[in-house]
Amino acid sequence: GELPAERSAGQGRGPLGLADDDDSVADADRLLEELCARLPGAEEEMLPPAASDASTCAAKRGTIGFVGYPNVGKSTVINALAGAKRVGMSSTPGKTKHIQTLELQSLGVTLCDCPGLVFPSV
Repeated sequence: GELPAERSAGQGRGPLGLADDDDSVADADRLLEELCARLPGAEEEMLPPAASDASTCAAKRGTIGFVGYPNVGKSTVINALAGAKRVGMSSTPGKTKHIQTLELQSLGVTLCDCPGLVFPSV
């Protein structure tokens, strides 16, 4: 069986935002909820951040990083989750040159868009 700690850490779960037997596409709000639920400490009840301690709350919740090969849609996913074009994107590979961050203060999380990774051939 699956231990509760494994469940809260996001292990042993279906694809983000989807039930194991669901073949539909999840909307941005549902995906954000699922991502936040998989952060360490998500099982603890969090109060909405006050204006004075929003950065402290974000530090407590965590950062969600989008890492992968070039031109697979990392920036596009972040913009879709934000509901607006917040990080640069292009159909040409290599647009993201540096790490870009987007704070979602209402959720107390930071989304991190990383440049595409290319591994050297040996």
